[in-house]
Amino acid sequence: MVVDSRAIFNLGFACNNCCIMCTYKLPEETYMVSFEEAKSMINNLGDVDGNVIMTGGEPTIRKDFFEILDYIGERHPDNDIHLSTNATTFADPDFTKRVARYPKVYVTTEFHGSTPEKHDAITRTKGSFKRTYDGIKNMLKYGVRFQIREVIHKMNYQDLPAIAKFLVKEFPELRKTVIFTIDFIGNAKRNIDAVFVKNSEIIPYVEEATKIFERNNVQVTYFQIPCCMLKKKYRYKVVPNNVSSDRIYFDKKCDACSYRNKCSGVWRTYAEKAGVGELKPIP
Repeated sequence: MVVDSRAIFNLGFACNNCCIMCTYKLPEETYMVSFEEAKSMINNLGDVDGNVIMTGGEPTIRKDFFEILDYIGERHPDNDIHLSTNATTFADPDFTKRVARYPKVYVTTEFHGSTPEKHDAITRTKGSFKRTYDGIKNMLKYGVRFQIREVIHKMNYQDLPAIAKFLVKEFPELRKTVIFTIDFIGNAKRNIDAVFVKNSEIIPYVEEATKIFERNNVQVTYFQIPCCMLKKKYRYKVVPNNVSSDRIYFDKKCDACSYRNKCSGVWRTYAEKAGVGELKPIP
């Protein structure tokens, strides 16, 4: 699938975490594409102007992970490979050293809480906080490029400033981060009472965390946070149209907003749950 200039291919559902807000139904969904299917998907990407994005599930738990990296390199030698991962496999130094041999690889990972207790409660996997932490330390040690995202929902939105303080203290090399809300499908839908919170409650914590990041020279980007709910000085951080348009919702009144073409809208599933009363077009 191509979104803007990015080519995205999904290797399946299996994962070594079981996040409460995952967009898949875990742990039941375990299907992973075969190596031949992965090659076919890579072949079908065609000419790619931007990044090749490998996602899952958890791609790094595959036995043929490095074979897939090699094949992407053969088919798309000039493109960066963005790897979406929980980074726990990178806790193994030997694995991280192997990834470091692929200079085109750029890792995107997440921290879900400022403490092991908070993070592991969300991943529902004991020890995942430490393994992700160790994985990032290994990436820094062996020169693997990375960014850290914060996926926000009811279980962690009030912890967001503390997460920001933790990240800038523990990883002073961090230069980019993404803050985004969740689509209420998969695990997020079945656990909606545990994870749903209105954007109006989230925004103050997002802006406070942003201040902390920016004081420490970390560039912040927002996904699926509507411009009209942010202070003017933060609206430029919103990235529009970063997922397929059928998952995103703009209300009719949004057509009159001066930020319409710069906004990400809200998740369609969020609008179905929360309504659109929070959306206020900007003249």
